[in-house]
Amino acid sequence: MELLRVKMEDVFPDESNPRRDFGDLEALAESFTLNRERPGEPFTPPILVRDGGIYRIVDGERRYRALKSIHATEFWANVCEDMDEADSVVAMLATDDKMPLTEVERSRGVQKMLLLGVDPDRADRAARLKKGTSNKVATARALADEAGDDMTLDQMLAIAEFADQPGIVDRLLLCHDQTEFDNMLRRARRDREVAEKVAAWRQAAAEAGVELLDYEDPDLREGRRFRYDLRTSQPADIARIHAEEPDVEFALCERNAMVYPFSPDEDDGDPEREELELAAARLRDSMEAAFKQISSWFEARCLKVGAASVPHLRDVLVDGFEEAVDYGEVEEAFPSLADIDKGYSRVDYAVGYLQRFPWSNPSHETALGIVEGKEMWATRSVPDMAQLFELAAADGFRFDEESLPAKAAVEAFAAAAEGGE
Repeated sequence: MELLRVKMEDVFPDESNPRRDFGDLEALAESFTLNRERPGEPFTPPILVRDGGIYRIVDGERRYRALKSIHATEFWANVCEDMDEADSVVAMLATDDKMPLTEVERSRGVQKMLLLGVDPDRADRAARLKKGTSNKVATARALADEAGDDMTLDQMLAIAEFADQPGIVDRLLLCHDQTEFDNMLRRARRDREVAEKVAAWRQAAAEAGVELLDYEDPDLREGRRFRYDLRTSQPADIARIHAEEPDVEFALCERNAMVYPFSPDEDDGDPEREELELAAARLRDSMEAAFKQISSWFEARCLKVGAASVPHLRDVLVDGFEEAVDYGEVEEAFPSLADIDKGYSRVDYAVGYLQRFPWSNPSHETALGIVEGKEMWATRSVPDMAQLFELAAADGFRFDEESLPAKAAVEAFAAAAEGGE
């Protein structure tokens, strides 16, 4: 490489350059006046490669454009005699002394290197990526094709993450903006996590020689009682409990990827037990009615009229939304957002509602725990249920004969639990 004086008319940009936005060229040109060694020129000369009788820009197109904007006719440049297209892209991405590439431009550059046959490890080093990243980008590019040109590296890595699930990839590629992409990705990851947990439960049951029952089967509790005293928080619990109590059966709830233990109902036919079960069934029906009624009321008030119509719920829903989208992490990345009026949308309030008050079909175990006054994992959400009932009532929701029993029972249980603390 040799420092030479070249004519502006002999220099041409390289079409391989991933950059599309060249920023404030006027300000950049103004900075050239501070160069005492070469007045009116960049501190760092552009890098060119000789191509016959002309020069191609390897690095410094932004400086070249700034020079052109002030009508320079020639300038000093570092000239290489030979460099292939792949090497030129590597150099463009690896050079520090220029306006940073946008995330899409950086992604486009990595993809260009890979399409030109640059070794993925070399691409990682040039773009300052974690080792192995470019291999994943290559996988994503094969799936996204030209759609990858307008995707960030994070988006490409998300595509690669679901390479074995073409349906998810298709939905991600059809997203119109970053928000829609992030929401789709969050749902896909959540669904995958649930599926992996369900698979782990099934494998654990098979290894223990246990058949999993269907938790949603309406006849599940015929002759069986739920075992409050047995915890099944991990797949390994199945083998342990089965070894200790072979009569215990296990029911899988695929909705929340949990397994619940049941024993033969030794009190079958006991009037007192039957009354408890009947009371729990009635309470469950009332709770289900209450949640559905409040959800419909919320949609009619907040989502159609506006959040001002539910002032007591509003702040709680904002908290729920910020939890759902990890808003603390967003503000940490972009501190200026802390000083901006968030302007929450009705969709944001709906997300917050589902985050804080997600119930629609309460379990029989939760209802039975409330009836019996037992504090356990199945009743951990009862204080939040009581909060929903309180806030909804304060904002004008009216409980009817069907939902009032749920309100009374939930609030009484929450008050007793609080008093016990």
